[in-house]
Amino acid sequence: MTKGQFVKQGNKICQQIEKKRIEIANEAASKSPSGRALPPAQLERFVPSLLAAYRTSTEELAELDPPANDAALVARLIRSFEKSYAQAEKERRAVVLGTSTVFQKPDEMATKFGLTNCVM
Repeated sequence: MTKGQFVKQGNKICQQIEKKRIEIANEAASKSPSGRALPPAQLERFVPSLLAAYRTSTEELAELDPPANDAALVARLIRSFEKSYAQAEKERRAVVLGTSTVFQKPDEMATKFGLTNCVM
């Protein structure tokens, strides 16, 4: 597989996560009385579902066969995402508030590689 093919397939996988994220956001909104935003404490309940979806996409990325020249980089990216998910579990409030930086490193790596749909 070429890098271009890998990036195209990887972005397609990650695009599916955006759909799942919207579903989760809609579910959270449906729990809100009168359409008001839920308080962060209640939004935190949705973080595990969101992270599970992201983990699934990372597993699917890991199943792709990257170009030989990029295999080590892709492996580091996958590990970086996995570490971020574990940390995000511990920082649910920061994830909900958008103040968490746990995805900064894998997001930068993914963007640089061309996996722009895989940015959290």
